Amino acid sequence: MSKTCSQTPPPLTARQREYLSHLRAWTQHGGTLKAYASTHGLSVSALYTVQRVLQRKGVWRRHPAPEEPVRMPTLVPVQLSAGTPARAAFRIVVSNCVTVEVPADAEPARCAALVRSLAEALR
Repeated sequence: MSKTCSQTPPPLTARQREYLSHLRAWTQHGGTLKAYASTHGLSVSALYTVQRVLQRKGVWRRHPAPEEPVRMPTLVPVQLSAGTPARAAFRIVVSNCVTVEVPADAEPARCAALVRSLAEALR
């Protein structure tokens, strides 16, 4: 079954728009989401839940504050076993409706460069 993606994100509910404005205000305010929720009389668990929903819809991506370390994706070693093809295609899902497919014959150095570029773009 094939999943199709539209060019525009799905419409937001009134509540999602309200929480989106709170999330934007929180990033401007700084501090923890828990502190922001407490100050504004909001449920921190509701904010975390809506944040995940909005990320899946592709309308919210929090940029880390300067003091927060950026978690870079890493390549992990893989051990091939008998019956495993020496080279296989892979897919990287970047965000809602954005997928990068790499063919099986791609050079390892180019794959590593692609992953580094994606990580940089997602900062």
